[in-house]
Amino acid sequence: MRIIGGEFRSRRLKTLPGLDTRPTPDRLREALFNILAPSIEGAVFLDAYAGTGAVGLEALSRGAARTILVEQSRAAVSVIQANLRALGIENRAEVLHTKALKILGRRRAEIVFLDPPYRLAEEYAEALRLLGAAPPPLVLVQHDAHLALAETYDRLERYRILKQGENRVSFYRPAEAPAPRPDGRGSVSDSEPRPSAAISLTGPLFEQLDLGLRYRLGLAPPQRAAHHPHHRKFPQRQARHKHLLVAGGGIGGRDHEAAGIQ
Repeated sequence: MRIIGGEFRSRRLKTLPGLDTRPTPDRLREALFNILAPSIEGAVFLDAYAGTGAVGLEALSRGAARTILVEQSRAAVSVIQANLRALGIENRAEVLHTKALKILGRRRAEIVFLDPPYRLAEEYAEALRLLGAAPPPLVLVQHDAHLALAETYDRLERYRILKQGENRVSFYRPAEAPAPRPDGRGSVSDSEPRPSAAISLTGPLFEQLDLGLRYRLGLAPPQRAAHHPHHRKFPQRQARHKHLLVAGGGIGGRDHEAAGIQ
């Protein structure tokens, strides 16, 4: 196993025999850290099931300020420490010989990586629930293609899946808080309709609008033209206006009737 890119590119790492630690394949690690490139610089990276430390060391090589490596296997912890010494970066890493579930949610980091070994596969859900209670900015979960993870864990939501052969990395981030309701009660989700602004037309200009037009705009109920003061005062203009509407193909027959034009 080797470091893929960054400061320690191509440096070989010691490994642990057997499948219990389930190392992250080189191609998957390369694709993952290419995605993380904009956010890894200066970040604190927590590798909760560190194994030989390959993912946490890759993070340091790519510019992470510090990494926290959590591993409960004594043999794996010895390998991590040997790799740190070989690279000369013991001061940039913290190695915790303990169970991941005892640490998650208690140690803060910008990026948390989860990859439980095969014998601890049942810890996926519990680890994500612990993180979901007070979510970090980004949680990365490596898992088998056949393992179905939930879309949300408390305040964590999945927004992306990286696929590489039979391996997957699910990306989780804090769920966005719903917008507060205008009346101060609870919140409004994006699916709820927002109140629309009402348009009010008043004054002399409104009074001069033809009744038919006002009716079509939904601004006035249908009325008879005989009751409109404008039409009572100017019968000749009323007749001429009717003629223009019919000749110009304006309001249709039903609209004439609704507007009070006989």
